[in-house]
Amino acid sequence: MRSTRPARRATAVVAALAGALAVTVVPTEVAQASTECGVRITTAPLVAFGDTNNYFPLEGGTFESGDLSTFDLAGTPSVVQENEPWQVLDPADARSVALPPGAVLKATFCVQWGEDSMRFFAKSPGLSGSSLTVRTTVATTYGNSVTMSTVIGGSQAGLTLSPRIPLLNLLAIDGRQYVTVSFKNTGTGTWQLDDLLVDPWRTL
Repeated sequence: MRSTRPARRATAVVAALAGALAVTVVPTEVAQASTECGVRITTAPLVAFGDTNNYFPLEGGTFESGDLSTFDLAGTPSVVQENEPWQVLDPADARSVALPPGAVLKATFCVQWGEDSMRFFAKSPGLSGSSLTVRTTVATTYGNSVTMSTVIGGSQAGLTLSPRIPLLNLLAIDGRQYVTVSFKNTGTGTWQLDDLLVDPWRTL
C-alpha cells in the first residue's frame, strides 16, 4: 500500500444497536489515502457509537443524490426522504433507500488489502419475520473468490448501526480485490438503509 496510514486512536468497538443515541455527529477527522483502487476520502463518523475507525462511503451509498444508477437493482428499491437521525456524514443529509419485500440493492467495488469490513445503518419494519440478508463476495482478478452471508433480524422496529460486516482479504499479487455486496429484504415489511461505509484499514 503506497498511502500513509492514519493513526488509530482506539480499538474499534462493534456497536450492534444504536437506536437510543440521539445526537448529531459531525465527522471528526478527514484523511486522504491513495490506494491501488483510487483515492479514499475518509472520516471517523462513528465515534459516538464507540467505533473510532476511519471509513469512506461507497459511491452513491449516502443516497443523497437520489440516483441509484451505481447499483444493480431487483424489485423496487427507492430513495426516500428520511435520513439516519445522527447524520454522521453531513448535517444536511436527508435521504436513505427503502427496500420493500424481495428488493435487492447490489454494489460492486474495488478494495485493497486491509479494507476488510463495512458497516451501515438499517431501519427495520419491526414485523414478525422481518429480515435483511447481506451477502458479500470477494474476488481477485486471478480467479479466487469467497462468499459470506449475514442475516439481520428485524422483529423490533427502529434504526440501528449494523455489526461489522467482514470483507475477507484474499491474497492477490496486485493487492486488489473486487467486492460484490448485496442487501436483500428477505422478510416482511420495508427496510431502509443509509450510509454504506467501508473501513479502509484493517480492523484491530
